[in-house]
Amino acid sequence: MSENEDRLTRMEEKIDKLSDAVISIARAEEKLIQLGTLTDVLFKKIDDMNSRMMEMERTVGETKAFMTTFNKLSWIFISGLLTAIAGIIAYNLWG
Repeated sequence: MSENEDRLTRMEEKIDKLSDAVISIARAEEKLIQLGTLTDVLFKKIDDMNSRMMEMERTVGETKAFMTTFNKLSWIFISGLLTAIAGIIAYNLWG
């Protein structure tokens, strides 16, 4: 019976090793599923950030166009005002 017991013991050890291997594979599969889910979440966040960045670039472009126009109009107004003041001074001095 000793031979049968040894054989049974070896079979039990092999079954235990197979059981451990199956458990390891299940854990690895679980980790892969979690990584897939995390990847999906990260892609959604990147897409959201990309959309927000494009919106910000559009807004910056609009603001730049407005400020350029405002700057030009301000210089025209200031130049006209200085010309008018110089004209008034010249008229009062030599007029």
